[in-house]
Parts: sequence; C-alpha cells; structure tokens
Amino acid sequence: MLSSPVWRLLAGWRLPRRLAVWGVGLLLLSAVGCAAPRYVSTRTVRENPLASTLQLMRYRGPQVSPRTAAVLQRYGLDQVYEQEPSDALARMLEFVEQQAGNERLFAVAELAYIEGKKADRKGLSSKALDHYTLALTNSYQYLFSPQLEPLRNPYDPQFRGACDLYNQALEDSLRLLCAENQLKPGQTYTIETPDRNFTIETIARGDWDVNELERFEFVSDFRV
Repeated sequence: MLSSPVWRLLAGWRLPRRLAVWGVGLLLLSAVGCAAPRYVSTRTVRENPLASTLQLMRYRGPQVSPRTAAVLQRYGLDQVYEQEPSDALARMLEFVEQQAGNERLFAVAELAYIEGKKADRKGLSSKALDHYTLALTNSYQYLFSPQLEPLRNPYDPQFRGACDLYNQALEDSLRLLCAENQLKPGQTYTIETPDRNFTIETIARGDWDVNELERFEFVSDFRV
C-alpha cells in the first residue's frame, strides 16, 4: 500500500479593508475616462481537460473513453456496465486487488470519476466524494506506485489521462468540501475511504493572519 498523501493548500492573500476600499476607488475613477483593461474574467463553464475525453458536457455523457471501454470488454464487463455501472466498477476493483496493473488502475479511476460526476450532478455530495477519492487513489497509484515503475510510460497518452484524472478528482473533492464550508484556511480535514485516509491541510504562509483570509477560489473558474 502507498502511504497516504497529504495535500497542503496555500491560502490566497486578501487586501486589508482600507487598501481594498482605495483600490476600488481607483478602478472606478479610471473607468470614467476610458475603458480599463480586464486581466481576469469569470468562466461560464469551468476549465476541465476531461470534458472532451469523457463527454462531460454532452446530453448523453459522461461516457468512458475508448481505452476504458476496451478494458471493460476484455473482462466481459461491457454489458454489465451498460446495465449497472456501479457493479462493473466493483468488479474492476476486485481485479485491481488481485493485481494492480496500469490498465486496471486507469479503468477504475475513470469509472469512479464518472460515477462521482453523476452523483455530484444529483446533489449527492457524500457519494460523489467517495467516488472522487476512489478515482484519486487509483490514479495516484497509477502515477506513483514503485511496483508499477517498469510498466509506466510517460509517452503513453494514457499517462496524461491519469494526470488529468488525478488533478480533476482532487479539485472536485476540494470543491465539495468548500461548498459545504468544511475547508477553511488554517484547518485540517480528513477524508476516510475503505482502503486509506487522506489528510488535507490548509496552511497560510507569510505575515497574514488566518482570520483575514475569507475563502478559497479555484483558478479553473477564471480566464486570464
């Protein structure tokens, strides 16, 4: 088993109240004379590299990638997945427990992420978090397990896909925690899964007091 990773988030800085007021005033004055340039704008749809691969935004999505579909067919689970995706995921987990190969780990990570997205859209945050962390653990093992080092190929497009699954599963997990106001600067949160626990530490660095930090924002919500 891998040691449980610890994620440390660097809290963003916020201007003191007095400086913030003067900053707004300057922006308003400059807007009177001419149009001020916009350096950052809010995205209408969050940036997610898996949106195209897994058809997250399509009416019939999300759907598995062709490579994961081939794995399901290889293990005779393609029809099972069509009827009951959770059963197919459970069966793939059994195969991973028997032997954690790259193809199996990737398939489990992708299937779990898709089920997490489905639960997230239905407002089932606890179920979504369970699936996101399952996607997180398996993509982490795919990328960093010493036992799989001889099989790991960074030039394989699947490796890039595992990176995207890891990053997006982590972000979606943190989004759920932020939405439930359970992730605050200076606090620690633990996620428990059947095979391991995760500790998320939020650390504020510098001379700023933790009480001056209001909330976290996600870079993928903004366009520079």
